[in-house]
Amino acid sequence: MRWDAFMPMLWKKLKAEGPPDLLVIQIGENDLVSQKSLDLALSIKAGIELIHDCYPRIHIMWSDLLERRCWLGARNPKRVNVARQKVSKAVGHAVVGWGGSWIHYPNISQKREELFHPDGVHLSNKGQELWLRDIKDKLPTWLQLH
Repeated sequence: MRWDAFMPMLWKKLKAEGPPDLLVIQIGENDLVSQKSLDLALSIKAGIELIHDCYPRIHIMWSDLLERRCWLGARNPKRVNVARQKVSKAVGHAVVGWGGSWIHYPNISQKREELFHPDGVHLSNKGQELWLRDIKDKLPTWLQLH
């Protein structure tokens, strides 16, 4: 999913089901090749701030954008990875500033081939396990606040 499809989908879900207590947001990797990192970061931050303003009781967790072994359509994969880091950092700091949380994935690296499917884009089962473990490890911090 791309960022521009996320917000309409989220508003539809919120209208139909009401707000959750916790919202983990990880989106933007698919936008990195087609958008400038500054534009993407500003757009994501504006959207998350709107969610926060409309639903201040939702605890928002920003989930770092993940590395990939392959960035489809990228002329310079190293620049895309730098953009990924910039977007994650900008959005993560903003979310923490609004009282949310930030999830990092220190063990998921494009250098670890076994964490990715052969396409170099998607996580393998092992990569998914690490990803989910890092999210799960962050949940007790949130639960202590509630």
